[in-house]
Amino acid sequence: MQSFLEETLLTIIKKEGSLENLIFVLPSKRAGTFLKNAISKHTSSTIFAPEIQSIEDFVENISGLAYASSTQQLFELYKAYTTTVKGEQDTFYAFSKWGTTLLQDFNEIDRYLVDTKKIFSHLNAVQEINHWTVEKDKSTIITNYMAFWNSLEELYTAFNTSLKQDGLGHQGLVYREACANLNAYMQSTSKQKHLFIGFNALNTAEELIIQTILENTNAEIYWDLDEYFYSDPVHDTGFFIRQFSKQWHYFKDKPLQVTNGNYLTPKNITITGVPKNVSQAKYIGSVLGKLYNDKKSMLTNTAVVLGDETLLNPLINAIPEEINGINITMGFPLHKSPLESLFSQLFDLYIRKDEKGWYYQHVTTVLNHPYIQLLFATEDNTINAADVICNQIKSRNWIYVDVAKLQLISSTSNLNLLFYKSNLTVPVFIKKCLALILAVKEKINAEGNGLELEYLYRFHQLFNQLNNLVVKYPF
Repeated sequence: MQSFLEETLLTIIKKEGSLENLIFVLPSKRAGTFLKNAISKHTSSTIFAPEIQSIEDFVENISGLAYASSTQQLFELYKAYTTTVKGEQDTFYAFSKWGTTLLQDFNEIDRYLVDTKKIFSHLNAVQEINHWTVEKDKSTIITNYMAFWNSLEELYTAFNTSLKQDGLGHQGLVYREACANLNAYMQSTSKQKHLFIGFNALNTAEELIIQTILENTNAEIYWDLDEYFYSDPVHDTGFFIRQFSKQWHYFKDKPLQVTNGNYLTPKNITITGVPKNVSQAKYIGSVLGKLYNDKKSMLTNTAVVLGDETLLNPLINAIPEEINGINITMGFPLHKSPLESLFSQLFDLYIRKDEKGWYYQHVTTVLNHPYIQLLFATEDNTINAADVICNQIKSRNWIYVDVAKLQLISSTSNLNLLFYKSNLTVPVFIKKCLALILAVKEKINAEGNGLELEYLYRFHQLFNQLNNLVVKYPF
């Protein structure tokens, strides 16, 4: 059975012949990877590859803005908040608890192209009604609360302006700017044909962009929807596309293109009961190993879909060694990686430090961490400086430990990465964490553990971002 992408591509090749002047727009980057594979499979000679973009990259390209990270957005929003909101203001820490909700609201307002003057005016009026009172004077809390709602439009404008000045935007702002820049974009790509493939539900901005390009240029759209669901007038899966077929002017004289109908074809489904999560991962490993031995080519068309993202790590370890080059397209939270506990322990170590120094148990906990054990081990693994320090602390019966005491029992240079006398400021702590990551990386490199190196890379990226934010935003 052909995949939806492959089936659509063959239709396009038959219709267009050459692919070099086409722009493919897909729901995700992952879909783009599979489309490239399908193109290489069905191409017999060397060709110029078409443009293949995810919808987010496509909109970003039209808008001329780059996506700001969620952390950047939060800092920029607080900066705008301090300049626009009058009266008593929250600290950044307090603001961060509700600022993300406000970011989501601003994002939705822009993604759905809502008239900002009307919505903010309406919100102000609703709050005025909610806090109406017969009393002549309102309390200070209510006055400050109402002042915040009255300044919401100014905050929104200042926030968006600040991002745009840096060539950045949140997702909604990028979409709104793309809608404004559509005419210029269509003129610049007038000799190319757009093909939108695999969409279903769309937000208002996406609808406007796709409709405008379909109606004003040489463009087509192929929906990822089985005929069975489209024909069913009450099935939710086909709801949006049925609405588009009735409402879009483009479909008044053009047919709606959906897949022929794979839903009703026979399927081979096997259900296996396995106790405990780790057993599931091991069972999947054995199934993949059997596939590899029996029919190796089947692995390229095999997908493992996890219901619990925490199973990713045990699953990777359960995959047989002979299977390589696997494609992982799901995220894995940093806070669930083994490296996270090291930085949590370091944070805890310095937060709890007092004038006497560090409580000995906090010190030994850090020194017993697997990454620190690896860092402090000698090349032949005969002596571990971390173990020596822990034993000395216990044998000398120290309750509190400071840098001088630690240097007394060990001269290893790695101690300076964990324990230091200098005044603890945020920039100093971040730089120490970066230095620690690089030191551990050298040890991991020697072992050639790719997954551990990826953890280190991501944390290095994270602390670099924090360092840049600390420099740019003094608060």
